[in-house]
Amino acid sequence: MKKLLIVVTCVPLAFSLVACGESNSSETSGEVVTQEPEKVEKTYESVLSDYTLQIQNAVPNLINEFNTEADASDGSIESLAEISNNKVQDLAKICNDGVSEMAEIMYDKGDEYEVYEEWANQLQNVYMSEANKIQDAYMSRASAY
Repeated sequence: MKKLLIVVTCVPLAFSLVACGESNSSETSGEVVTQEPEKVEKTYESVLSDYTLQIQNAVPNLINEFNTEADASDGSIESLAEISNNKVQDLAKICNDGVSEMAEIMYDKGDEYEVYEEWANQLQNVYMSEANKIQDAYMSRASAY
């Protein structure tokens, strides 16, 4: 009984002494403390926001790439269309990644397909709007011929 009483009183005392230690200590104990990253639960809204930004941020670069590749091409409408389609396809990959993440959320949460579809359509609308900017760059070049 005495041993149990000693353990019960010493363990909290040991923890309290450790907790009172100075956090700015210049000494290191040699222990490597790894903190697991906080797992943030993804939502349809967070995926939509993230991938909307990715799509919008990619478009200016894709248009610059289109213009650079168009300058280096033979300038035919077929070549310009191929370059444009490749850039739109790069943008579609970003959208598809976002839609796939939304599908995972639907399966993980057991949501109805209609809930997923509503959010996926919003991302696809962003994609279509931004893809039009790349196609406008193509039309601008193609109309010169």
